[in-house]
Amino acid sequence: MLGGSAEVIDIETIDADAAEFAPVVEAFNRYGIWALPVVTLDGKVVSVGITAPEQIASAVKQEIGQTSQAG
Repeated sequence: MLGGSAEVIDIETIDADAAEFAPVVEAFNRYGIWALPVVTLDGKVVSVGITAPEQIASAVKQEIGQTSQAG
């Protein structure tokens, strides 16, 4: 595994007031259905509205690289 955690979230069933889902709710509120899918890494939104697997993978890898360099 590359590190970090991934979760599939059903936007219709989450508690929109829960702090852990705030970044997902914010993206959905801002862009509507065009935000889907929202991809997060350790709770941080790293990709919004992209369905191409290679672009999602690239966004996740970029975020992992930035996190590794910062830490």
